[in-house]
Amino acid sequence: MARPINSRIQVCGTLVAESPLHVGGLEQSVEVDLSLAVNGQGQYYIPGTSLAGVLRAGMAAIDGIDAGLIRTLWGFQPERDSNKPVTQTGHASFILIKDAVVTGGQPERRDGVAIDRAWGATAEHMKYDRAILPKGSMIAFHLTLEQQSQQSETSQIALAKLIQALEQGEIRLGAAKTRGLGCVKLTNVQVQKQTFADRTKMLQVLQGQWESMALPTTEQPVLSTQLQIQIDWQPIDPVMVKAEAAGIAVDILPLVSTVNDRLRLVLPGSSIKGALRSQAERIIRTVRADQDNLNQSFDQQVQLPLVTELFGRAAKKVERQANGKTQNSGIEPSNAAKVEPSRQIGRLFVKDCYAKNPIESQAWDQVMAATTSDDLQKALQQAGLEHTQAAHHVAIDRWTGGASDGALYSVLEPMNMAWHPIQLILELGQLAISLQRPLLMLLLLLLRDLSSKRIPLGFAVNRGMGTIRVSHIKLTGSILAELQIENGVIEIPDGDFSRLQGNWLTSLNQDWQNWLNANGNDGDKA
Repeated sequence: MARPINSRIQVCGTLVAESPLHVGGLEQSVEVDLSLAVNGQGQYYIPGTSLAGVLRAGMAAIDGIDAGLIRTLWGFQPERDSNKPVTQTGHASFILIKDAVVTGGQPERRDGVAIDRAWGATAEHMKYDRAILPKGSMIAFHLTLEQQSQQSETSQIALAKLIQALEQGEIRLGAAKTRGLGCVKLTNVQVQKQTFADRTKMLQVLQGQWESMALPTTEQPVLSTQLQIQIDWQPIDPVMVKAEAAGIAVDILPLVSTVNDRLRLVLPGSSIKGALRSQAERIIRTVRADQDNLNQSFDQQVQLPLVTELFGRAAKKVERQANGKTQNSGIEPSNAAKVEPSRQIGRLFVKDCYAKNPIESQAWDQVMAATTSDDLQKALQQAGLEHTQAAHHVAIDRWTGGASDGALYSVLEPMNMAWHPIQLILELGQLAISLQRPLLMLLLLLLRDLSSKRIPLGFAVNRGMGTIRVSHIKLTGSILAELQIENGVIEIPDGDFSRLQGNWLTSLNQDWQNWLNANGNDGDKA
């Protein structure tokens, strides 16, 4: 059945990937575990359904847009109960999103691994890889809002806030959003309108004509309470993440990723987040004297209070009774009795961190293809990596005293590299007040440990690599104003936390102590 509308607004533009992007598809690949979505023409794309889900959630999080308007604009289905009459009919969405084709970048592969907390090795069944679209990829964006007269003003304001949030990069797309992927910004925005007020306007619509228009001016959209953290740092030892592909003259290469058609060394957000999570678990286990879960399965090892709120929690299996027997399933059936909390996205978003030195793709290909030490050194000079060296490592056979069979390998260790700051976002929206301040305290403890060289980053951190020096930390966000911190900013020169002073720190420490007391241990003040 047709529905009456009196106008139509179309917003077109380009979403530019500020970080790598993964939107999964059904294509089975022998090369990667998690492949990208591909349309019928063989193009990488983001389905309109995926975009619509993300945009609806993003609009719902913007201050000043109520739930009733969200249901009106995006549609809803009535709740059905066999014991109650249906009082609402529901309707389809008034916002239409087209499938978005992706251009401008060749897919890369990223590895993922979870570390068993007891053994320090890869947890069972926790090694996987995914295809990603590189930073700088461009995504065609087409959104249409169909309007009815009674909602046109409020719907335009809501649309304006959504578009502004996209322009400011406050809405992420795809998978692994807390681990460095999915940051996008909307550019080249064009807004047009069609109206059906009279015969002339209707003829213009039938001829495909649009009128340019401007959306209402809005205040800066606030999706939630966020804390922005920027960490300026320099490597002391070689810092890198191991690439899956090996070279010829050297066995282990650092991971690189495309940025504007050139390559850069990269510390993926997943790697940084993993290092921070491991330290957060040590802190919580220490203050709570909690060591019991280290002998459990991996998914049970990482279930620690406050840590799961900060870093997230994977979906858990459930138990159900079938024919008198207990069955486990990764899919939650309707009659399931839950034995574990459901999946929860983390509140700490960690961006990929890139080296400042750009590398030409051809020069890097020569590094990988070098067959001798001399060829390798020449290739490194051409790539601008003259201070990078191939270090040789060997494991000693305890019986013969010689090199163990197959245990001689080399690593291309980057030296004197300059890196962009590490950037974190702590998302505190819709979190209970009783957890906000303890969560902030846990984050400050992590930053303190990072500054104290207790958290190495990247590959081979137990073999002399990964140590960094923090030169400056800056925290900004509205929650700091609530703590009565001047200008809502905390700056920590040289990462020296002993300089922090103020009543807010005493108050925060007391909240931390109260949380420890309420969670089974008196603890010690941080």
